[in-house]
Amino acid sequence: LNRAQVIDDARSPLAAAFAVNVARGRRKSAADAYLRPALQRGNLSVWTTVQVLRLLMQGTRVTGVAYVQGGDVQTVPAAREVILCAGAIGSPHLLLHSGIGPKHDLEALGIDVQVDSAGVGRNLQDHLAAPVAHYSLMPVSVSGAGTFVNRWRHKLLGSGPLASNGAE
Repeated sequence: LNRAQVIDDARSPLAAAFAVNVARGRRKSAADAYLRPALQRGNLSVWTTVQVLRLLMQGTRVTGVAYVQGGDVQTVPAAREVILCAGAIGSPHLLLHSGIGPKHDLEALGIDVQVDSAGVGRNLQDHLAAPVAHYSLMPVSVSGAGTFVNRWRHKLLGSGPLASNGAE
């Protein structure tokens, strides 16, 4: 885990540190760090050309998903459970389309209520950032960091200025 270095002088208030996923000097996405290694497991399938439309329900229990692939709507039952992880916008979207959410809102849209849950689709918060430019008395640029020595340092040791993700 790399963190931004904080320069704290009399003219500069404390700044927040950026947490980034870096392993051996290489930036790691969630797919690189978790998904690709898990693809070897027999209980995981990844489909990249589908869009989930809604969750399938029996009473208040989710039993599978309906999805569209190549223009055809299909369903897949869950053997044990459904784990919904479609992000801050996609997850409530799928829940609401599946009839899980505030009863009043669902009925107003003509969606059959499966589970009356007042909090679904409420209090959405995203990770906003507000960049601030600040003059520094110290050199902090990485322009020119691609020297022969720094390239080899990064390749062999995973360290040096080229190990930064740039947000720092």
